[in-house]
Amino acid sequence: MITSDELALRLLAELEEDADTVPAMMNTLLRGVAAPVAIPLTKRALQSLVQDNLAWVIEFGRAAAASSKSREASLAAIDKLDDLVTFNSETGWWDGKYPARGDDNWITEIALTPLGRERCYAILKERGYRWWAQKNST
Repeated sequence: MITSDELALRLLAELEEDADTVPAMMNTLLRGVAAPVAIPLTKRALQSLVQDNLAWVIEFGRAAAASSKSREASLAAIDKLDDLVTFNSETGWWDGKYPARGDDNWITEIALTPLGRERCYAILKERGYRWWAQKNST
């Protein structure tokens, strides 16, 4: 079973290109993890990254301004994660929930801070690209 600390490392490494949506990251990193476990696990990993100033969690959409890149806004978005992502048991994929905000493009994204980018590259140098997938395929 993956721990929240391991998931935080994987999240940092996957954010090499700077940012991605929460559902996309969950699809990449949590395949095979039971849905009831995945959200609390993701919340703990994201909280750790935000507390360590390595990432922000940003809510934005076409009809709304991006939430600020701050620890407080990030932690508030993480607290609402249950309301922002959903698991489709038929397809086995995570997707964003689109609340009734009059905005059909509302998404939640994880973005690296400058310190997070440094840590990302250090992890990739130390462990290699998608080390967990290579470990599982042998």
